[in-house]
Amino acid sequence: MLIRRMTGMLLLSLILNMFPSPGITAGTTIKRVDLDAFDVIIMEKSTVNMVVAMAAWCKPCRKELPTLEKLHRQYSSTNLAVIGLSLDANPSKTLQPLLDKHMVTFPVYWVKGDAAKQYKIFGMPMILVIKNGEIVEKIPGERSEKFLKSKIAKYLELD
Repeated sequence: MLIRRMTGMLLLSLILNMFPSPGITAGTTIKRVDLDAFDVIIMEKSTVNMVVAMAAWCKPCRKELPTLEKLHRQYSSTNLAVIGLSLDANPSKTLQPLLDKHMVTFPVYWVKGDAAKQYKIFGMPMILVIKNGEIVEKIPGERSEKFLKSKIAKYLELD
């Protein structure tokens, strides 16, 4: 009886994974890139980029993830891009489970090289706002959704 129940559950799980529910997307997978490639990605001039330096061991980073994902989805039709930058030693084992838990869909990168030094990251979480290929603001610490929306409106010139 137990084996039959487990077999049925396994079969149901396989079927559900083959046909995901509409509107529900799989999360992001951390991508490893070198510093030069990451620089090209974040300095894209056609978008306003919010680059979020984060780590799994950082409690405010973990708390901010759902807000960042919500903003990413809310502004997906604009030229705003939310981009994660993992500063973990081994993000596939530490940060990836958190991204999966919160169903994060914005891209997250693990950069070969000293990204913290390159971008002068002095705290976490830290958001680098990049507009027209230039870092125009650094926002250290966990911030509220309302605060971040006001920054987005400013840089997307929605006021």
